[in-house]
Amino acid sequence: MLARFDGKLKHQWEKDYLGNRNIVFRNTFGDIEHILTTLGANGTRFEFECYDTAHLYNLKYFFDAGIVKGPLFIQTVFGLMGGSARIPKMSCI
Repeated sequence: MLARFDGKLKHQWEKDYLGNRNIVFRNTFGDIEHILTTLGANGTRFEFECYDTAHLYNLKYFFDAGIVKGPLFIQTVFGLMGGSARIPKMSCI
């Protein structure tokens, strides 16, 4: 991702973050449930970013458990390292 923004970044932390392949982003089911129940109890509505199909299955788990209520706002994200690839351009024959 760093190559996409090289030369357009204002701060060193942006380069450090985007160029770091060793970052571990903690996002356990316990963490997610805590956020959903704590903020959801105050009426917060969530946008669910789904980078791959596993995120949809994770969201279904929380929905089936009654922790997440509809209607759901789901945004798909493609082209990130570790997620679904970009949708290729298709041409009709």
